[in-house]
Amino acid sequence: MLSNLLRSLDQARQQYDGPSEVLIIDSSTGKSKSLIERACAQYSAIYILGSTNVRKKRNLGIERSQYPILLFTDSDCTADANLLIEHGRIFHEDVTGELGGVVGITEFIGPRSRLWDVIEKKGILAPFTFAKEQNKLSWGPTSNISYRRDLVVQVGKFDTSLPFRLGGDDIDLGQKITLAGYNLVGNTGAVVFHSRETWNSYKLIGKRLWRWGRVSYHLFLKYEHTHSILLPRPSSILFLITGATLARAILYCSVLDFIILPLWIILGLGLYVSFLFWKAKLSKDEIVSTISSSILDIVYEFGAIFEGMVHADLRMVYMEADFSTTGNLSYRKAKQESYKKLSAQMWAIILALIICIVFIPK
Repeated sequence: MLSNLLRSLDQARQQYDGPSEVLIIDSSTGKSKSLIERACAQYSAIYILGSTNVRKKRNLGIERSQYPILLFTDSDCTADANLLIEHGRIFHEDVTGELGGVVGITEFIGPRSRLWDVIEKKGILAPFTFAKEQNKLSWGPTSNISYRRDLVVQVGKFDTSLPFRLGGDDIDLGQKITLAGYNLVGNTGAVVFHSRETWNSYKLIGKRLWRWGRVSYHLFLKYEHTHSILLPRPSSILFLITGATLARAILYCSVLDFIILPLWIILGLGLYVSFLFWKAKLSKDEIVSTISSSILDIVYEFGAIFEGMVHADLRMVYMEADFSTTGNLSYRKAKQESYKKLSAQMWAIILALIICIVFIPK
C-alpha cells in the first residue's frame, strides 16, 4: 500500500510548481523496513525511523519538516494528482492570516462488503466528507488535512499524553487550532483515496471503536465547551440495569435476578427487530445491518463509560463530548438517523423491562 501512496505523491509533486518533500515516519523492522526504505529511495521520499506511537511519529515528522505547510495522510491512501495544488491554493489565496488548515475529501475505494453497509449506517464515514457539506470546520481526519506548521508547533503539536498509540489525534489538533482563533476550511478539490481493505473486519472495527470510545473520555476532560447531555442510550440503560440487577441479586441472594438481565436483553432485541420490520419496513438484510450498527454504537459508548469508570467518573453514562461542526449536513443527517434508531431502541427496552417486571415473580 505504501508504494501506491508514494507513487501517487510523486505524481502530485510533479504537478505542483512549488517546493515539497515527503517524509515517511516508520517503525517497521526486518524485511518490511527494507522494503519501505527501498520504496522511499525510488520515489525521492525521506525515510525516518520513529516510534510505534503514531502521535510521536507525526511530531517527529513535524520537527524534521522544512516547509511552512504540513500535509498529513495515511499509508493506506493514494493521492489525487492535484492534491498539493489544491491544498497550496487555499493557503496562497488567504489574505486574512486567519487560515489555520485545509480539510480535503477522503474517498473510499475497493470491494464493498456487508460490513461496509454497517459502517455507513453507523455514520463513521461522515468526517471524511465534511468538506463537501461546509466550508468552515472544527476538525478533519488526518487522512487528508494540511496545517500551517508554525501554528501546529505553537499549540504543542499532537498530544502524546493521550492513551493508546493513536486515536482522537485529528479531533484534538483541530480543536487546538480553532480555539487558538484560526480557521479550518474545506476544499472538495483536495482528494485522497482510502482503501476499504483496512476497514473490512468486524474485529478490527470493534477494537477501533472501543479505543475511540476510551479516548473520547480524555477529550471530554480536555474540552469542557463540548460537553453535551444525552438522551438515555441503550448502553447507558444496559449499564445501569446490569448494576441494579447485580446489586439486587447480591442483596437478596436471589438467583432469579440473574435471569432477568439476559431475558430483558433478548426481549428488547426481539421487540427492536419487530419495530424495524413492521414500522420501518426494513428488509432482512437492512435489519441485520441496523442491528450490527447498533452493536457498534454500544461498543464505542461502553468504551467511553469504561474509561470514565477507570477514573471514578460516571459522567459518560449521561454525557458526551460533541465535536460536531455546527450546520454540517452529513453530521446532522447521521444524527437524525441515530435518533430515529434510538427511539425504536428506547421503546423496545421499556417494553421488555415492563414485561420482565410484570411476569417475573420475586
